[in-house]
Amino acid sequence: MRSIQYSLVCLFCLLSITAVSCQSTETAMSKLQTEPPEVLVVTGGHGFDEKEFPKAFSKCIGMKLDIVQHKEFVRMLQDGSAAERNAVVLYNFTTKLEAPQRKAFLDMLEADTGLIALHHGVGAYPEWPEYAEIIGCKYFLKPQEWEGEEHERSGWKHGVDMQVHVAAENHPITAGLSDFTLKDETYCRQWFDPEATVLLTTREKTSDRTLAQAKAFGNSRVAYIQLGHGAHAFNDPNYQKLLAQAIQWAAETD
Repeated sequence: MRSIQYSLVCLFCLLSITAVSCQSTETAMSKLQTEPPEVLVVTGGHGFDEKEFPKAFSKCIGMKLDIVQHKEFVRMLQDGSAAERNAVVLYNFTTKLEAPQRKAFLDMLEADTGLIALHHGVGAYPEWPEYAEIIGCKYFLKPQEWEGEEHERSGWKHGVDMQVHVAAENHPITAGLSDFTLKDETYCRQWFDPEATVLLTTREKTSDRTLAQAKAFGNSRVAYIQLGHGAHAFNDPNYQKLLAQAIQWAAETD
């Protein structure tokens, strides 16, 4: 009897080891088969430090990033190749999309392409009202009515040393970040979507309270990061980590 019990125990252990081994192999294969995110970074319509800008993406390890002018992005919208990217980062300002291109933009979001509006990317398409709804924020280039309220022109200030507070410690975009100080350009008097998740805040008087937020639009994950004017931000390790994690989050699908 003891011999039979011993044999059964050995058989159980062998099966357990085999199951764990197979599971580990499947996990390893799954990781090997996962392709790195393909990301499109769009510029245009606003001057910026082109030499230092790529450093903002220093922590985007393993990602495939292409920095393109807005006219190239429009072409990619039209031929559908933009929708093949895992995420798009908009760093363009006061650019235009015609009706067919706007539809292609929406189709891109329905195709699970993540979206990040970075700094002046908040004003990428001021003549397209739905864009503000997509990113959850609107920068007013002139006084106007919005969401049933009158708004003043939004403001900005260069070179401000601001204290950045991590408001959502458990969000994937801000994971591992602690409060930090950043010299950057502030924005104020913007409209924010009250349903968005606030990620970063500040008490700086020349800035709106919200510095970064996340939301969903259709099938797309969307983030707006107000930070990111120049070399001080581009070379800051906290900012680089924030941007890399934001892109990784936006590129993933639910």
